[in-house]
Amino acid sequence: MITFFNKNVLIAGATGLSRNFALDVAKDRANVGIFHSDKNELIELERELGNLRIRNYGYKCDLSSKEEIAHAVLLYKKQFEMADYILINIDLHDGKDIIDMSFDEVEKEISSSVDGTICLVKYFIPEIVKKQNGGFIFAVNAKSVSPVGAAALGAIEKFSAYLNSFFHSNGLKDVFSTVAYVSGTKPNASELLKKAVMSGKKIARV
Repeated sequence: MITFFNKNVLIAGATGLSRNFALDVAKDRANVGIFHSDKNELIELERELGNLRIRNYGYKCDLSSKEEIAHAVLLYKKQFEMADYILINIDLHDGKDIIDMSFDEVEKEISSSVDGTICLVKYFIPEIVKKQNGGFIFAVNAKSVSPVGAAALGAIEKFSAYLNSFFHSNGLKDVFSTVAYVSGTKPNASELLKKAVMSGKKIARV
């Protein structure tokens, strides 16, 4: 049975689904860490979480930068030591057709969605495997995937399937990876996502 009570939950993102998920698991008395690139949005979510009187810290971090990820992870582990569950809200909706995107824009979208995701998993998977409990949640807005994002999503799906195969082959029955396709138009999308994760779904559509 997956529970967030008294667990350490790391969330990449501080707005939209990420914000709502952070507040939902905080109400379950989880300890919440936030990685986000916008300092003001990060501070606002920290304030909201503080009102719930749970342990929380925010870390400025752009997932397209390996240096910022490494620094944020170092600071996070000083506070929490490890993460039990990691939610990465993957932004795949640049909105442009590939013909209108610069090479820098293409590289940044791939870097933040694929490279940043794999990098975060790499940093936290050793402790989760050692503890034999925990998981990774890759959340994607199902309504707005860009052409480049579609290619990135294919990589994320295969990566998640690989993780689950690795966990299964090593007898880690309480460790999981979930890809969640989330409709951003649903006001209760975060609550539906939480329920899907707690039920053990590897592919979720909420």
